[in-house]
Amino acid sequence: MKKAMRNYIVDAVLGLLFLAQAISGFVLWGCDSVFIFAWHTWLDIHKWVGAALLAAIMVHLILHWRWVVYMARSYFR
Repeated sequence: MKKAMRNYIVDAVLGLLFLAQAISGFVLWGCDSVFIFAWHTWLDIHKWVGAALLAAIMVHLILHWRWVVYMARSYFR
């Protein structure tokens, strides 16, 4: 797989997870009753998507680690 395609897939997954996290957070924030799922189901969705988002962020950082190091070195010169 080419590097650009790999980065695109990782970024697309990050975007979808962020969207799911935002939607579940919005539902939890503004709704005390049932909206499609029960409140506790939304809470579980929010927690699991948050864990997946954290894992995807770690993958993103690992894939771009050389760039992070380069930018940090150039910033602190």
